[in-house]
Amino acid sequence: MAKKDVEGTMQVLTAIGALIALLEAIGYFANFKFEISIGGVGHGLGYGIIDAILLLIMAIITLLSALEPNDTVSFNAGVLLIFGILIIIFGSVLGGLLVIIAGIVGILS
Repeated sequence: MAKKDVEGTMQVLTAIGALIALLEAIGYFANFKFEISIGGVGHGLGYGIIDAILLLIMAIITLLSALEPNDTVSFNAGVLLIFGILIIIFGSVLGGLLVIIAGIVGILS
């Protein structure tokens, strides 16, 4: 794959993952928490509103890095892996996995 194709794939996966995490964080504030978890992972740290706020912040930062990769947070595979892990820790397994997959795609290219 060409470098442009890989970056485009990474941006799409990151944006979708960040949007899912953003929806889950907003859903928490509306008393609608998605119950997508894998073996106990994905329930956040157990602090409720703090998890939702941290997930919201991480989702916004990740979404900004996907939409404007040259202007905001650096958009590289290592950063995406860290963002993905943090998103999973704060409560969005599906969104975090998509961001981690984007990071792995970047590493393998």
